[in-house]
Amino acid sequence: MTAPQPTSNTVLISVDGSGEADHALTWYARTMWKDTDRVVLVYCPEWYDLTDASPGVIQDLSKKIESHSMDVRRHYEEMMQKMKINGKFRVINCSKPGQGIVSMIDEVKATYVVTGTRGQGKIRRTILGSVSDYIVHHSPVPVVVARHCKDKHKVEREDGEYRPSV
Repeated sequence: MTAPQPTSNTVLISVDGSGEADHALTWYARTMWKDTDRVVLVYCPEWYDLTDASPGVIQDLSKKIESHSMDVRRHYEEMMQKMKINGKFRVINCSKPGQGIVSMIDEVKATYVVTGTRGQGKIRRTILGSVSDYIVHHSPVPVVVARHCKDKHKVEREDGEYRPSV
């Protein structure tokens, strides 16, 4: 009788270069990562309505976004290397990051999604929108939102987890 093969998950992690996205990747690595996981980090730079922009402005903005995307890629590839996570990094161009990330779920055949959150209030989230909120409401697979605790009543333990302060 042969031993059962370990199950492999494809984990899609939404990143954007923010501290909240860094926390989501770190939290995943500490709490959920298995060496059989296939990890895909997805970055979707925000584009703005350039309908009335001149070709020069569009070209300049495209170069800046491409340069920033390369910086974000290097940052997360270094993080994965330090954590010994073998993963891929994908940049997708989409006018709305939430939609772009959700579209990647089927493409990479994700088992689940991990994303950070900026913890915006309800009114601000309603007006500006929230990528994590969009993913939660439109994803066909489970979504884990790794909230970065900024609550002054909680403190970080040595293992990176949070507990109420005494």
